[in-house]
Amino acid sequence: MVLFITILVGIFFVSSLTATAVAPKPIEQKPNSVLLNKSHSPADNVLRVVLTPETQSVPIGGTAIFNVVVLNVSDDINLVNVTVSDPQAPDCNRTIGNLAADTNFPPFQCNRMNVQAPFTNNIHVEGTNPINSQISTDDDSAEVEIIALDVILEASPTTLPEPGGLVDFSLTITNTGSLDVTLQNLNSPQYGNLTNSSNENISNNSCLPNPTLPLLAANGGQFSCGFSAKVNGQPDEYDIVVTAVATDENNISISESGTATVRLSDVEADLEVILSASPLTIYAPGSSVNFVLKINNTSLVDSINIGQLQDNVLENLNGQGDCLTPYILLAGETYTCSYVDEVIGDADSEHERSVLVTGTDDDNPNNTIERSAEVTILIVEKPEYIHYLPLIIDTVDEPNNICNDAFPLNTNTPYYFHANDQNDWYTFDLDTQGKVTVSLTNFIPVIGQIQVYKKDTCENLMTEDLIGFNGNHNTTKLVPLGTQSPGHYIIWIINDGITTVTEPYRLFIEVQ
Repeated sequence: MVLFITILVGIFFVSSLTATAVAPKPIEQKPNSVLLNKSHSPADNVLRVVLTPETQSVPIGGTAIFNVVVLNVSDDINLVNVTVSDPQAPDCNRTIGNLAADTNFPPFQCNRMNVQAPFTNNIHVEGTNPINSQISTDDDSAEVEIIALDVILEASPTTLPEPGGLVDFSLTITNTGSLDVTLQNLNSPQYGNLTNSSNENISNNSCLPNPTLPLLAANGGQFSCGFSAKVNGQPDEYDIVVTAVATDENNISISESGTATVRLSDVEADLEVILSASPLTIYAPGSSVNFVLKINNTSLVDSINIGQLQDNVLENLNGQGDCLTPYILLAGETYTCSYVDEVIGDADSEHERSVLVTGTDDDNPNNTIERSAEVTILIVEKPEYIHYLPLIIDTVDEPNNICNDAFPLNTNTPYYFHANDQNDWYTFDLDTQGKVTVSLTNFIPVIGQIQVYKKDTCENLMTEDLIGFNGNHNTTKLVPLGTQSPGHYIIWIINDGITTVTEPYRLFIEVQ
């Protein structure tokens, strides 16, 4: 009798769903006595087939690998028409043809790909004795188990307004395979290891080991847990992924992922536009008016690209005063600019001024935002009277050429004086806090300046007491002082031009 020693090796392939694979424990080989002493009928049935490994586990969608040995155990019968058939794994089918006595066909491997369910692989071999046409047959079988997981991740809520916020996630893992598996890890590319108690990316985490992750029974064992995490960003859909890894008793690994989609919706950006003018009342036929434009981005998250500022009279304001476009207005930011224009009109008329602001949302350049603001300027008839200063020192019209002789003025009252000397001093008092603008208009000498101080007396009047001035070479000189507290204020008008002007200048202290 001839003794055949066959070495059978179990080989395991990993499907695309499997993160890692560990070689199975060695599978016991069938002893030679089994190969040679299988019960056969009739007695001259001399074929033997051995299929190994006897049992293997494969990740769902993976490939089962088989080792096949075919032997002729006869001492003197040469077989013909030897074939191997395997309905469950057609890759194992072979046409061997002649197989001499006391030999084996070279061992070979075959497989069944894309295994979706456990199965028993039955292999069959047969050959013919050419002397008496007796058919020799043999069969063997091997068990294939699958390991598989179903991972479901759900989010609540599934939609949030930008920039996002806290989302609750629920995770359910089901063992859909035919073997028990033990969870080894839960990981998210967005939030890291869910089984790490020090993970600061998540809260309310019930996915922690207790003290280890559970074993999931075959064919339906489940584990459920949950956690909370932030989903932040620009408007879009965000796929949150959790991957579960488990192993079977042979340390074969399977991984599967679940995905939950969270949508961050676009919050429409908006603008608030405020247009103010100073002064709000002018005398016919007109004068210069200072316009101040404020644009507030009321969005909490979106920047707005200010593309155009359109005045209904001057049209494009880019380059007018300190107004410039384009300008990127950040969320919550305010843009302010000012410009001066001559307003002309008849007495007892109104001048309507408006500015249209056009911008685009940073999330959607095709989303155009248009907002406008208006202001009305009242044009009234110029009074017939003129205020003259009393004759005290050395000039005929205005003896207020030193600080101590400053002429007291009321707020929100127009005054007219002659520019007939180099220095004119005035004072006014604020009883309550207010927004103050000092306007010097129709200043025919042009060359000169207006200075405003805040101080109780004229003694030791210093530069640090100066709160505003305008030295432009225009007939209109505006000094916006902003919000001022109650107190005593001093105005100094310096005339560096001609002093023979017969038409008076206008001095107006506007308090809002």
